[in-house]
Amino acid sequence: MEGIISNIQRFSIHDGPGMRSTVFFKGCPLRCVWCHNPETYQFGCELRYNAAKCIGCGGCTAVCAARSLSAGEVGLVYNRDSCVFCRSCTAACPGGALAISGRRMSIDEVLADVLEDESMYRRTGGGVTLSGGEPAAQPAFCEALLDALVDRKIHTCLDTCGFCEANTFLRITAKADLILYDLKHIDPAIHEQVTGVGNRLILDNLQALNQSGAAIEIRIPVIPGLNDSDENLADTARILSPMDGVRSIVLLGYHSLGQSKIYDFDRHGDDIGICIPKQAELEQIAGRMAEATGKPVTFR
Repeated sequence: MEGIISNIQRFSIHDGPGMRSTVFFKGCPLRCVWCHNPETYQFGCELRYNAAKCIGCGGCTAVCAARSLSAGEVGLVYNRDSCVFCRSCTAACPGGALAISGRRMSIDEVLADVLEDESMYRRTGGGVTLSGGEPAAQPAFCEALLDALVDRKIHTCLDTCGFCEANTFLRITAKADLILYDLKHIDPAIHEQVTGVGNRLILDNLQALNQSGAAIEIRIPVIPGLNDSDENLADTARILSPMDGVRSIVLLGYHSLGQSKIYDFDRHGDDIGICIPKQAELEQIAGRMAEATGKPVTFR
């Protein structure tokens, strides 16, 4: 069995308790306009191109045995159909303009990577977090990886948007120690506008997850002008307040890192015009959310 993994990040401190390794799955059913990990959007491996870093040396086209790259009038021309993702072009690019996002990995290959830090997990109360993208969008691989980690008594977190067929979702989440559950917006029309999908399935899965007895940490991205209105925050609090499974809430202030990662052959990352929230604003929202839900709320 193989999955497509974008990255494995070691020494993570924000993806669950303790020191962790975070396995980023490739592919996501949502298209949040503020996404911090746009390189995980597409399912499958992909070649990414940052034209601003290209020095026009021709090294990549010279080594491309599949003839997938050629010089165009402005930058490179890319033929996806013939690309075999051999990484010859990225190795030959002195400016770092080319990169492969995603690689096929077996369960054993992922384990070999993350288990290098097993002693650190046990010392710090950490473990392994499955993130993305959306891990549940590769359900068989996600479930098998969780099984393998549980067998080795490694603490697991599943970072999810909750957009997954209900039975599959509950089967997968039952295998994780802690669910990091993202809530983008409560209004269904606005949710579809800013993420590309409605939120009925997401909210239904959250209710079912809470009823299953799972331990849940709610994560709310704070995106000024999109989901930080008093109405949306109050509606969010009303849903979360009676949920016993929700142990804590984390507010994630928008940052612009994702803008630097969306360059490729199709899109060059126009500024979406979102301001980074000030710490005082996050602190105020956290206080109101804690009061309205009766649950611990932190922010970063």
